[in-house]
Amino acid sequence: MGGDMKKMIVGIIMIVVALLMFGIVLDSVATLLAWSSGGSTIATFTGLQQLVTISPLLIFIGLLAGGGWLTFSGFSGVRSSGGKKSRRLH
Repeated sequence: MGGDMKKMIVGIIMIVVALLMFGIVLDSVATLLAWSSGGSTIATFTGLQQLVTISPLLIFIGLLAGGGWLTFSGFSGVRSSGGKKSRRLH
């Protein structure tokens, strides 16, 4: 299997994982935001609430962009080498 095909497969897997895990990550974030212990909440810690709130979006966009880039580069590599014959010995 060529390197371009591997890029396509890994890119598609990254996109699927991003879509499957997004709901789980959002549930975990909701649990973190609702945390309280001894009268303190997550808002007690400076900047932690904002970091926890924005992290799922950044991770989701990163996985989608990385998966899309890998899929596109693999597809364009397969497409450009489609007419060429391999010179490797079998």
